[in-house]
Amino acid sequence: MYGSVEIDTEDRTVENLSLNGYFWLPDHPDNKIAGLFTFSTDSGGMLQLIGSFTSLFDLANSTVRDTKRIIGSNIGGTKHYTLDNCRQTALGNSQTFYVGTVVETYAFDRGEPIECDEVTLSLTNLQAWINLSGIEYEMTLQEARDVGHMQIGVKSIPTMTTSFPRGKLSIKHRMSMSHKLAEGALSERFEARLSFDNVLPYADAMDSASDLQDLLTIATHRVAGFEKVELMHPIFAAEHGKGESEKKSARLWSEWLAQSKPSRHTLTDSDMTFTFAQLGGIDGIGRWMTAAEMYRPQLGRVMNTRYNQHMFQQDIHLGRTAALESFHARWPKGTKPKKKSEHIPLRVRLEELADFAGPPFDALVPKKKRPVWCQKIVDERNDVAHHLGRNLHQDNVELHYLSESTYWLFAVCILRVADAPTVCFDQLVKHRNFQRCTRELDGLL
Repeated sequence: MYGSVEIDTEDRTVENLSLNGYFWLPDHPDNKIAGLFTFSTDSGGMLQLIGSFTSLFDLANSTVRDTKRIIGSNIGGTKHYTLDNCRQTALGNSQTFYVGTVVETYAFDRGEPIECDEVTLSLTNLQAWINLSGIEYEMTLQEARDVGHMQIGVKSIPTMTTSFPRGKLSIKHRMSMSHKLAEGALSERFEARLSFDNVLPYADAMDSASDLQDLLTIATHRVAGFEKVELMHPIFAAEHGKGESEKKSARLWSEWLAQSKPSRHTLTDSDMTFTFAQLGGIDGIGRWMTAAEMYRPQLGRVMNTRYNQHMFQQDIHLGRTAALESFHARWPKGTKPKKKSEHIPLRVRLEELADFAGPPFDALVPKKKRPVWCQKIVDERNDVAHHLGRNLHQDNVELHYLSESTYWLFAVCILRVADAPTVCFDQLVKHRNFQRCTRELDGLL
């Protein structure tokens, strides 16, 4: 029962960063100013300086310094940070900046692009979705003496690897251990690593990372947040002088749009739209990544309606309908205009996508009710997009479930492109949110 596996001892659940240190502009390294920097993934960063980068001489000559990027270090100068997308929020003798992005352990020069060739991700609910464990235990209880014995063992789960258009994706099982005087804990998680064929701007690399995030959100029907993001690049290793084989990672902090909500309820298979195994395991993820690469703008627009907690219902409906229209325009099997001036009606696009979705969408909107559904979707889109006004007798409940139906249609269509197995759709139509939407639409159409 006992095995040998690699166990981490660092705390990987830290979501906030706090730094007392010195800060300077990349082209003025001698002008270091003390300050306090704090960062959280849900509200971004705030840098408060005990001083100002702008001198009296600058003010007298109306000199404006570029403060979009600021470099920081701890008091000892042993660790550096690049604060990017900075915006000044307070003037005076003590400057204050909002900070959008931070790269830990490396200082980038002004204008130097932040690039990477690998990204490592810790995602909310990835462990529950994969549903594999390397921890085994046995417990025996001697009733007469009221004494129990527990034996805990660990086993290694092989790393799973697949390819996607930009490189390779691997999912690695990791274990960590914490120990205090009177207690100890053994935990496990899965990490995803995207290794790219070429060095990319970090924003492009994060596009691929968001494809995996979107899959996990759709599959679990819970927002999958980035718990930790690390970038890797040969230049990070060069700073330590250990060569490429000792390449180091640099943690990326950013104010992510997708924020997972804590839940007391443990995620189970019945809570999911479909499981890792039902999608086809790691090969299913590879097919998804290929499909997501093809339809990333459309996927991003739909998922934005899930991640953004401050959207009006009308905007949600407009965003999802626009994504379906754009998806159909890019979809090779969709009707194409014979000439540039020809317009394909939205109703036609919706009908064809519903046919492509097949039985899962038929369970949501039966074919006999589809013309009414299409017309309602089109009417609501036109009302919002062309400012035609809103039906005073209609409440947001109707618009909500019409919008939910467009979300499910998009999800089924992109899963079709990804060649998802039939069992995946069988599970999807059983999901309680899908079932609720079906019941509500039955009364609306």
